[in-house]
Amino acid sequence: MMHSNLTTIGVIVSHYDSAFLSEFLEALAGVCRSESLGMRVYRTQQGDRAADTLRHLERSPDEERIIILGQPQQNARELAASLAIKTYRSLTIDTLVPGASNSYVGTDNALGVRIGMDHLMALGHRRILLLINEPLEAETVRARLREFKAVVAEHGLTGCGEFYCGTQFWDHSSEIVYRRMPEIWPQDVPFTAIFTTSDAGAWAALQWFSEHGVPVPDRVSVLGFDDDAPSRTTTPPLSTVGHRVAEMARQAVSILMGDTPVTVLTPPDLVVRQSTGPPYLFPDASPLSVKNL
Repeated sequence: MMHSNLTTIGVIVSHYDSAFLSEFLEALAGVCRSESLGMRVYRTQQGDRAADTLRHLERSPDEERIIILGQPQQNARELAASLAIKTYRSLTIDTLVPGASNSYVGTDNALGVRIGMDHLMALGHRRILLLINEPLEAETVRARLREFKAVVAEHGLTGCGEFYCGTQFWDHSSEIVYRRMPEIWPQDVPFTAIFTTSDAGAWAALQWFSEHGVPVPDRVSVLGFDDDAPSRTTTPPLSTVGHRVAEMARQAVSILMGDTPVTVLTPPDLVVRQSTGPPYLFPDASPLSVKNL
């Protein structure tokens, strides 16, 4: 049931170029219109403190409830705690903060990795590289890594590995992946598929493969995670694990219209395009050692 005085959904969002953030804000605006609610966006920059951000709130906690979006984990924790002190109800989107008392809506990352791995294994891949191109400090990324390791162990996939790109929050992960592709994909690499922790890393890999004459998916399959809009027009179009962004926006507003903190994990969807196919066949090679870089 809608809180009687609620008029506005505020969104504290990082000022960062992200297809996911843009798509979520667009979906959220549509939900707010359908519920006759206003929407106000508060942009944060690198180095902003929670106290500085909250000074911009003009409405009372009864009139406005807050979504925390696209924030580093520590920032999200501090914002949630500061909002609670001021008695604002808040909800975090896709930045899981262990132990936080506010609501949370995000994708089931473990399920996403599992359906992605199931897709690659069904095609015949057994030598899969997990490209960790997003900050490892993020619990969502750690969840994806844990599930990848679990699937590898369950299926005895001894030819799999991980590559840590060393990305930090506020970095452009696609630029970092592109620069590191000579390390990620050296000559005679034994992997037949790359599974990235976000679509941005997959875009960079596809660009580098195209420039260096590595055919996708004939030599290597590439699978992303996000289903951001640009993935539909890459060369080739990117197979990926997609967020249900519209559903997440609806869930967020519905929760904030009530008074009970809730955690919701939305199931992801496998989106199969042209960047994944059967594995390349070559003489047996020993797996590369896991790179901790």
